[in-house]
Amino acid sequence: MAIDGDPRIADAVASLQDQARPVEIVVVNSGAGSVKPWLTAYLPLLVLVEGKQRRLPGGTRNLGIAYSTAPIVAFLAADCIATPGWVEHRLAAHGHGALAVASALRPAPEGGKVTASAWASYALLHARRTPEYPAAGTGRYGASYARMVFERHGRFREDLRVGEDTEFNERIAVEAQPAWAPQVVTMHRYPPTMRAALGDAAQRGRNLFIWNRGRSRHPLLISLRRVVGNLQMTRRLHRHADAPLRKELRRAAPRIALLALAYGGGILMAWSGR
Repeated sequence: MAIDGDPRIADAVASLQDQARPVEIVVVNSGAGSVKPWLTAYLPLLVLVEGKQRRLPGGTRNLGIAYSTAPIVAFLAADCIATPGWVEHRLAAHGHGALAVASALRPAPEGGKVTASAWASYALLHARRTPEYPAAGTGRYGASYARMVFERHGRFREDLRVGEDTEFNERIAVEAQPAWAPQVVTMHRYPPTMRAALGDAAQRGRNLFIWNRGRSRHPLLISLRRVVGNLQMTRRLHRHADAPLRKELRRAAPRIALLALAYGGGILMAWSGR
């Protein structure tokens, strides 16, 4: 899934081509710019769908569903990389009866390493999607789905800037609550510098408030509670982390606090209409 011809799509596609099991690949790109220059070597191996009108994530997902035929559908953003076993472990979980399978996250290295700022963003935003987090409390995102789930429940909402997967998973929860598969790991590119990470956290705060404004009478309170909750989950992750991860979390700790302030600041700016 890409927008504006994101060149990082090449690494995402390469990571799928390198899987032990063959996969059907549909690349959906919308907005300004084409991804063709970055995918020259892969074009004969995939289906490319492009349009100049930028689509929100739900619309991009739905095009991928429409242009694919495989019985299991998974999604990978242009700023993500599938680790070895990403496909095989998903198929194994589906083979054991799961209609939906959620995956874990890790920060992707930039220039061979993960910066402290990237670790901070990862810990604050996605502690519940780390492989080490207690299974009962995990965030079940990054899911793949049996195609029959879309046939029974429809597809993703196309009018949501964020949260289209949350809304969909809530809709299918009775029949297809995503199973947790921590061995399925997606590497996500987090902002490598503190300046970029602060801006990203603030924007995520704005998006969170807008999302909650459409779902609750008290969006400000709920959004700010989310920031506090994320900090608590970061501390819980520290207790369950192994020594190398605990070392990275300690190194990132001051940045985590600053990003939490930026996250809350974004919420307040959206609340005040700025």
